[in-house]
Amino acid sequence: MPASATRFLAILLVASLPAACSDGLDGLPANSPCNTNQDCADRVCHGGVCAASSRGEQGDPCQGNGQCKSFNCLGGVCRKGQSADGVACIHDEECRSGYCGPTGKCGDQALDGGPPDAPRLDMPRADARIPDQRKPDLPTPDIPRPDLPVPDMPLPDMPPPDLLQPDASLCGNAKLDPTEVCDGALLGGKTCKTQGFTGGSLACKACKLDTLLCYEVRDPKHLYMGTNGTTWALNHPRVASDGSSFFAVWTGFKVGGGTASWVEGAMVDAQGKVSVKQKHLVNTAPAKYDADVAFNGKDYLVVWSQPGEVRGSQVSTAGSVADPVGKQLVKKPAGRHAPRLAFDGTNNLLVHWFDSGGSSKNRQIWAQRVSTAPAAVGAALKVSAGTHYLQSYGITPPAVAFDGLNYLVVWSDLNNIHAARVSPAGVRLNSANLVISNASGTQRNPAAAGSAAGSMVTFEDTQSGGREINGVRVNKTGTVSKPGWVSVSSKLKCNPAVAFDGKHYLVVWAEGCLGTIRGIRMDPTTGKAVDPSAIPLSMASSPSESAPALAYAGGQYMVIWIASATNKPYLIEGTRLRFGKAP
Repeated sequence: MPASATRFLAILLVASLPAACSDGLDGLPANSPCNTNQDCADRVCHGGVCAASSRGEQGDPCQGNGQCKSFNCLGGVCRKGQSADGVACIHDEECRSGYCGPTGKCGDQALDGGPPDAPRLDMPRADARIPDQRKPDLPTPDIPRPDLPVPDMPLPDMPPPDLLQPDASLCGNAKLDPTEVCDGALLGGKTCKTQGFTGGSLACKACKLDTLLCYEVRDPKHLYMGTNGTTWALNHPRVASDGSSFFAVWTGFKVGGGTASWVEGAMVDAQGKVSVKQKHLVNTAPAKYDADVAFNGKDYLVVWSQPGEVRGSQVSTAGSVADPVGKQLVKKPAGRHAPRLAFDGTNNLLVHWFDSGGSSKNRQIWAQRVSTAPAAVGAALKVSAGTHYLQSYGITPPAVAFDGLNYLVVWSDLNNIHAARVSPAGVRLNSANLVISNASGTQRNPAAAGSAAGSMVTFEDTQSGGREINGVRVNKTGTVSKPGWVSVSSKLKCNPAVAFDGKHYLVVWAEGCLGTIRGIRMDPTTGKAVDPSAIPLSMASSPSESAPALAYAGGQYMVIWIASATNKPYLIEGTRLRFGKAP
């Protein structure tokens, strides 16, 4: 008999069966153990379990595999099938590939050798219903009812426990049930390290792993971005992100000593590859100081101070410098102006120190709006009320953050921390300076980051007799929270920096002022520490590490710092850092 006729006869044979076995027959209900089709009320015994004649689709409620078209009931819900190619099947939904072949096995090709997606003849399947195609001369009414082609195959392999959805009815019974990866304090031997992190504290929430307190220092051997030469680095490196990659900038020193004379930079992609190695961005006289960088939606804007002015240039995401001399953005009397940037989606706000009379007692904070061109927009704005005294041994740079509504400008006079709010239109919003901290001792080196809840300001504080990192929250109306210690110990802590990842602030600092770089996350609403202890980032591979900076993008931070050792140049190094999340 030709093969086509054989297939046609098989179709007619199975088509006659369902109508005779679905009604009025004794047998076991769905999900009961069975050996043959005759054991089951609906005459379908598959994998040793009776299957219902009408089976649920993915997402429908179920009490056992026999009630699901995918034959995969997990946590009381029909799930996508997990059967591999070659495993017995009835419906496409049972198969991982989404194809149950005509021979009753996952992934099988059609009998004519065509590809799985080619039209195929129906073979005996439990759900076949072709009653109108029976031929009257076929002896179908009196022949014994055959079992389906795959009556006694073992159940499909179940997915590993970590992929299962926990059964809510069993969660919290202090036992690791088959569908649970954890239950309360029972973690089944799992730790942050087994989940791919460097360290931290793994927890269990609703019988799902909670990795919120896990962290991964992604570059423990450190990324090398460049060198500052062989003399002490007077200026902090800075870093920004375009949403995926990171761009670090710093002022360079002549090898063998001398004053700063250029601005340098390096780019790191999301995978940790230094795609643009140490590069001279600006290499013209006179000396350059206090470089900063911000991303404007298309290009980076790099600014720096040089005697009498602040200049800036666009730098593309590929590292191309638009103007190696830079455009003049601010012109003021000679001196180091320590410029800092923040972007509001349209313009940058550039803030800097201004010496109004050549005296250390007459210094002020000014701001200038700067377009992405870059070019000055409108007139300069005096941000600070009154004048401030600064000792001759140094200027601590101001800080600026945008909270989605307004800018917050922060500065130190080496005794107290002050602030002012500025609108995107360049209007000062408070007549008097906001008092961030006027505690006893010295408060200096402020840093700030904005979020939907307002801004976080961090700074060095000596009121306890040592040097700690203090954190203060400022809401969008300018209300200042009570200060709270970011980290308390007997060691010195210096040069804080802060960034926001959409959920938490990360504050970093140099332990001992010239030691390990550490960090801790802070809650923007409560101001409390999220992590139970400070996280080591630099792994203490260098005797001297200082002046950290950081930026966030694409689910990870980039933290950079200055590293040095005896008789070795000062290096710009860094690492990527990521955290886990709650289920």
